[in-house]
Amino acid sequence: MSVPPRPQINFCRDIDDIQNEIPAKRRESSQEVLQRTAVDALTAKRSAVRLGYYHDEFIDKMAVNRTTMAPSTSILMHRGYTGRVFAFEHYTRCFIDDCAKAGFSTAQVVNLGCGMDTLPLRCLAHPNPSWPATLPRFIDVDLPSTVSAKSAMVGRESIVKASNITGHNIGHDSFTSDQYAVISVNLKMPGAWAKVIEAGNIDTTQPVLLLSECFFVYIQPDMIEQFLSDATSSCDTVQAVIYEQIEPHDLYGSAMVNNLQRYKDIYLPGITTAPTLEGQENRCRKAGFRQIHAQDMLSTYDGLLPASEAARIKKLEFLDEYEEWNLLLRHYCVTVAGKGDALGLGSGVEFNVRCAGEKKAAVIGRRKEFKSSLFMVDGE
Repeated sequence: MSVPPRPQINFCRDIDDIQNEIPAKRRESSQEVLQRTAVDALTAKRSAVRLGYYHDEFIDKMAVNRTTMAPSTSILMHRGYTGRVFAFEHYTRCFIDDCAKAGFSTAQVVNLGCGMDTLPLRCLAHPNPSWPATLPRFIDVDLPSTVSAKSAMVGRESIVKASNITGHNIGHDSFTSDQYAVISVNLKMPGAWAKVIEAGNIDTTQPVLLLSECFFVYIQPDMIEQFLSDATSSCDTVQAVIYEQIEPHDLYGSAMVNNLQRYKDIYLPGITTAPTLEGQENRCRKAGFRQIHAQDMLSTYDGLLPASEAARIKKLEFLDEYEEWNLLLRHYCVTVAGKGDALGLGSGVEFNVRCAGEKKAAVIGRRKEFKSSLFMVDGE
């Protein structure tokens, strides 16, 4: 049987050329495609957990069909998702810690385009010792079909009990409780933030953390800017952690964007106005954030992941594609932005150092608290 020739890809094409070839109505990924990315992320994370990259007792329970979901086999994906999961849990726990130290009554964490992510469950099941029981409150936001499926899973008695959830209620397309809510809002529509506030019962006088794990990049730039501006103008204290692709104009980035469009029907309109670390910071600054730090995922992985865990992970699977690993992580970034002085974030160099994970004493102190969550294995 003859093997068909591999398609020829022009790695030097400019991202603007690619976007201009796409009809206007197709320059956004469909809802079905976005839902598929949520399943892909769950599958990759589940595969990493099964191989021992990190611990998550809830990941299997979130699988829609545990028997047919094929595991990922990519070492790059296993390591990449491990760094991604750690970064989001690190910044989330830091935020709740700061709210506790500042004496706030509530620390509200809003996960935009949450998919089947288990971050709220992990934090509620393994709270930091400094957190009052009533302090953290998580609000997951996504499309109706995803919210309906996730609400049914989160509402299982085994998950409710394991994550210390109280006062829960399962609706047709929502889940509510004292500590955790899963709500449906179309985040691509005008006025989306106001709808999140209403549906999520958010108190804008209490600190809010916005999480965007590869979500903003899927929507139009003007909608991103409006959403962030609405959040900063309505909340006294707000922070954001944004993870997405960058550098679409170089050889690797151009191929990455082109392949997503060609083979997965995934479009990244949000990348056009924030294609670099500087662009990411400028977008947040324009939206009203005051303290901002953006860095690529290679710096994040090296700066935040505990050295002992990085050494352990290296032994799980042999990686000889270090050049591709470096390239891949340099084309993803994490941007951390804050507005409001109530949490004592500091500014300038102090804020940047903290986000980058280079202040060893502070980072090591927080890493010890992570031991009971991400880096706990069965039998410990």
